[in-house]
Amino acid sequence: MDTYIEVAGQGDIAETVVEQRAALTLTVKASKAEAAFEEATRLRNDTIRALKAAGLGADEISEGGRDTWQPWYRRKSAGQEVSHRVLLRCRDTQRLYLAIDALQPLFENARHSLSVDMLQPRFDASAEAESAARAAASAPCSSSVMKALRFALALACAT
Repeated sequence: MDTYIEVAGQGDIAETVVEQRAALTLTVKASKAEAAFEEATRLRNDTIRALKAAGLGADEISEGGRDTWQPWYRRKSAGQEVSHRVLLRCRDTQRLYLAIDALQPLFENARHSLSVDMLQPRFDASAEAESAARAAASAPCSSSVMKALRFALALACAT
């Protein structure tokens, strides 16, 4: 068995939020699949136009996919649900919230629903802060390593 001495250090860094992210799920319920697809696509396009009109740029809006299903509890009656996912990312939290609030008139129809999921924001720290944290973490390690080496030499000399 090899013997070793483990030395660990700790440094602190403060990261700031540089980008808020949200996922919008736009759902349309209709009696027929074709109608649900058309209406959901129209709702997605109207949503993207409303977000742009509210101040979000095209680079802050992206497509997140589409889903379709027929609810299992309605087997005897026709019914289809289609949802589109729109992903948002914005550096200004207030502007993002105002853009999402601007969507309210699009979802007054009882067959339309909007779900907003706030995703984990993107964090960032300056290079100077990262260097300072690394230096703070390694400073105690250097003295601990020297103490460990002296201790190992003392043990080797004693035997």
